[in-house]
Amino acid sequence: MPEPCKRGSGNPNALLTRMPKETEPIRYAASMKNVSFMGNGLESCESTILFDMDTIFLQEIKARTRIGVPEWERLQPQTVLLDIELGMPHSRSCQSDAIEDTIDYGQIVNRLRQQLAESSFRLIEALAEHIAQILLDEFGAPWVKVRVAKPGILPDIRQLGVSIERGKKPD
Repeated sequence: MPEPCKRGSGNPNALLTRMPKETEPIRYAASMKNVSFMGNGLESCESTILFDMDTIFLQEIKARTRIGVPEWERLQPQTVLLDIELGMPHSRSCQSDAIEDTIDYGQIVNRLRQQLAESSFRLIEALAEHIAQILLDEFGAPWVKVRVAKPGILPDIRQLGVSIERGKKPD
């Protein structure tokens, strides 16, 4: 049986799951079950593939929306603060340095501000869920963490809010 391909993983038992393209990051498998080789490439492998995850974050985005349980609270837009984390599989942008190979953060902020300005919510939980679904559905993030805060809404409380996670982080 040919020797397994071990390229720079730091793990002597790591196997290259397939031959990468020149511009692609290398992905590794963590075991050596049922491996067969064909020439320079890996023909089949029933190993678990480990993925790299990049976390993109945007902190303290200020947006305005109508939010509150009592109707009077929704009469005028209020400022909410958003903290967003998006888990993205390791992308070519780390090597290419090109905006086309990642999520455009400006587009995220513009889309969220536009959507919130046109919407009304009773609960910050519903607002956070709405934001999470936009990020998952429209921007293709497999995992997101969304924190929404309403500053100064109650006496002696700087802000109140909720934090939710949606999607799945690769293990």
